[in-house]
Amino acid sequence: DLVPTITTLLGLPIPFANLGGLDPTLLPGSSPVHTATALALNAAQVWRYFTVYSETANRLPGLPPLEAELKMAVSAFAKALSDHDNPDPDHFIQASTLLKSFLKNALALGQHVWTRFDSVGMVGGVLVFVFGIVLHTWPLVKDIWQVATGKWRFPWSHLNEMALTMLLILFTCGLCTFSNSYILEEENSIMFALSVLSIAIALRIRTANRESMAWIAIPIVPVLSRLAELFISGHGMDPSIPVHAAHHSGVFLTSLALIVLIRWTLFRYRLMDSVAHLVADLAALFFLALAWWEKRQPNQELNGYVYCRIEVVILSISLVVALAQGMTRPSSPRNSSKSNLLRVEDDLLVVLFKLLVGVMTVTGPSSSTSMLFFMVQMSILYFLSSSPFESTYVTSMVVGALLRFVTRHAFFATNHGCAFNRLQLSAAFVATTEFYYEVGGISLFLNTFGWEMAGIMIAWMLSRREQQSNLWRVYGLYQLIEAVTSCISVSVLRRHLMVWDIYAPHFLFAAIFTILHGLAQITAILLSML
Repeated sequence: DLVPTITTLLGLPIPFANLGGLDPTLLPGSSPVHTATALALNAAQVWRYFTVYSETANRLPGLPPLEAELKMAVSAFAKALSDHDNPDPDHFIQASTLLKSFLKNALALGQHVWTRFDSVGMVGGVLVFVFGIVLHTWPLVKDIWQVATGKWRFPWSHLNEMALTMLLILFTCGLCTFSNSYILEEENSIMFALSVLSIAIALRIRTANRESMAWIAIPIVPVLSRLAELFISGHGMDPSIPVHAAHHSGVFLTSLALIVLIRWTLFRYRLMDSVAHLVADLAALFFLALAWWEKRQPNQELNGYVYCRIEVVILSISLVVALAQGMTRPSSPRNSSKSNLLRVEDDLLVVLFKLLVGVMTVTGPSSSTSMLFFMVQMSILYFLSSSPFESTYVTSMVVGALLRFVTRHAFFATNHGCAFNRLQLSAAFVATTEFYYEVGGISLFLNTFGWEMAGIMIAWMLSRREQQSNLWRVYGLYQLIEAVTSCISVSVLRRHLMVWDIYAPHFLFAAIFTILHGLAQITAILLSML
C-alpha cells in the first residue's frame, strides 16, 4: 500500500503493476472529494493491470464478480460527481468505501493467483533431495567406518577435522538459510568458515610434523580471500571511471602478467603441454589487456570493443577445439609418457583456464587480480589434495569444503550476491554498445555463475586422483545440503515479510547452482562412457 500512497502524495502516476490500495489516512488535509478521486485512479490502475494481464498472459479467475463490484463503485463515484452545485460528502465517502472494498478484493485475488504454494510439490522436492543426500552419504560413511574391522579408517585428528567440516557446512549451507540477516551476510559467514577450517588444518599438520613447512601455505588461502574482499572493488563496472584502484592500468596489467606467468609455468611443467592452446591463451590475454587499457584512455572514441571482440573470437574457437580434443582423444598407449589420468587433467586444465579468462572478460579489469588470487588458492588446494604423506594428508571431505568455501567466496567477493539487483548487467556490453539477447544472456550467465562452474570442474579434476576419489561425491553432497535446506526454509518462511526480497532469490540461486551440479554429474557419467 505504500507504493500508491507515496506516488499520490508526490503527484506521480501509480506504477502499472501495482496491486496495493492507497491509505486515505496518510493523505493529510484531503477532502472526501480528493480522497475518492485518488481511490478511483488507484482502482482504474489495478483494473487496467488485471485486464492487460488476462489478455496477454493467463486469464485471471474471478474477474466478473470483481468487475461488477468495480462498476458499482464507479457508479457511486459518478453519482457523487454529478451534483456540481451542492456536493454531498456522504456520497463521496460511500464511493470511497466501495472503491476500498474493490481494491481489497483485487489484492486478495492477486495473492490467490500469484502467491500460491504447492505444499505437495514442496514436500516431494524435499524428499527427493533427502533421498539424494542418503545416496551420497552412505558410501562416504562406509569409507570412513570400516565395517569388516569395526574401526575408523582415519586417525582421530582427521576425524576431528571432518566433524568440524560438517559443522561449518551445516552452518553455512543449512542454518544460515533460515535467517534473512545471515543470508545478507553470507560472504562473511563463508569467510569465517574458511578461516576456521584452514587454521585447524594448519595446526594439525604443524603438530604432526614440526619439520614440515607445508602448513605455512594453508593460511594463505583465507588470507587471499580476505584481501580480495577488502581491497579489490569495481567488478562489473565501467573501467573508464577512475574510482576503483583495481581499474588502474598498472594493477590489471601486472595481474595479467602474473597470470601469463602461471600459464607458462603450467606449460613448462607439462600440465598443459599443447603449444597451440598456449599461443591462443596468451593471445587472448594480450588482446584483453589492450581492450582494458584502451577503455582507460580519456579519448571517448577508444572503447576497446575491437580488441575485446578479437579476444572473444580467439577464446571461443580455442575452447571449442579444446572440448573437441578432450572428447575425441584416444586412450594413451602403454608406452606413452602420459597416463590417461594426466591426459584428463591436461584437457580439464586447458578448458578451465579458458573458462577463467572468459569470466575475466565479462567481469572487467578488477577480476584480473581476483582471478590471480583464485589461481593461487586453487594451486595450494591442488598440491594439498595430492600429498602422499600421512602427516600432510587432507581428506576428501575437508578438501571439498575448502574448495566450496573458496569458490563461493570468490562469487561474493566479485560483487555478486544471491539477489536480482546484484546481477552485473554490464557483462552484456563488454564488446558492443548494442544489446543482443543471445550474447548478452551468455555473458551475464558466465559473469554470474562462472566461478561456480570453475569450482565444479576443479572438484571433478581433483577427484580423479586416488587420494581424493570421494571428492566428487562430497562436493555434490554439500550442494544437496544447501538445496534441501533452501527448499525447507523457503517453504516454512513462505509467509515471511522478506520471502520475495531475500528468501526466494536465494532459493533460486541455490536451485541454479544445484542444476549446474546435476548437469556436471550427467556430463561426468557420459565422459566416463566414452
